[in-house]
Amino acid sequence: MVFWTTFPPPHRHLGRPETHTTITAAAAFAGVAMLINMAPGPDTLLVVRTSMAKGRQGGLAAALGILTLPPRR
Repeated sequence: MVFWTTFPPPHRHLGRPETHTTITAAAAFAGVAMLINMAPGPDTLLVVRTSMAKGRQGGLAAALGILTLPPRR
């Protein structure tokens, strides 16, 4: 029991709340997650490319084809 009492308590930053780092980390995570979700995927790029090359009908056909085909494994 004496062994545990010989070490000083862990150092704390005075005047700075511990939640500051938690809030900062949560904000950074939310920002990165939002950027990842906003980035277009290959399906979106295929529909945009087909729409530009073949018009609205081609883009609609590409979108419907993506929606009806099962995902590859």
